Amino acid sequence: MNFLIFDIESTGLPKEEKDPFHYPEYWPRMVQIAWVLTDGETVRVRENHYIKPEGFVIPQSAIEVHGITNEKAQSEGKPIMDVLSVFSESVVLADVLVGHNVSFDRSIVTSEFARAKQNAPILKLPYHCTMKGSTDVCKLPPKGGRRGYKWPSLSELHHHLFESDFEDAHDALADVDACMRCYLELRKQGLFQELWMKPETKEMKWKKKRFNPYY
Repeated sequence: MNFLIFDIESTGLPKEEKDPFHYPEYWPRMVQIAWVLTDGETVRVRENHYIKPEGFVIPQSAIEVHGITNEKAQSEGKPIMDVLSVFSESVVLADVLVGHNVSFDRSIVTSEFARAKQNAPILKLPYHCTMKGSTDVCKLPPKGGRRGYKWPSLSELHHHLFESDFEDAHDALADVDACMRCYLELRKQGLFQELWMKPETKEMKWKKKRFNPYY
């Protein structure tokens, strides 16, 4: 089985969490994407790409999170569809999509395909979320008076599993490498044995409204 583990950095948060396939304008733009394709033993593909901004500017609030400036993105970035074309080559080889808060990253990638008026091949793949799937493993206390355990950040999950931190958090490639380590360790512990995770309620609503050949 091939696992496609990916991470993105973006210009921020969505204006509103509407269906990214039909309403891409509500979603932030992607400025970096990294991924690995692995069978759990061998890394078959390892990619990292910056996106050249076209029609948008990376705001300072986002730069303070991931450090990708407009100058860096312009000088080192590639056109978005060139990058997504390479990403799609790995998608067709994958059996499962994996990410930390995977629904967010998946939505942003979907919105970029939609802006280009193309179908989003990642919508075909079952997916596993290391954030939501490890909540009962980390058992972090809730914040703000909420019930249940807090969703762990990738850094918190990595520290819980390995008692160590990882460098360059919020760099997509560093996050992918850390997510891969966490995911494979969680599988060893018996998690993520089912191919499909239960979709979120909002995604089920989106799915019903889509006329998308990938559904």
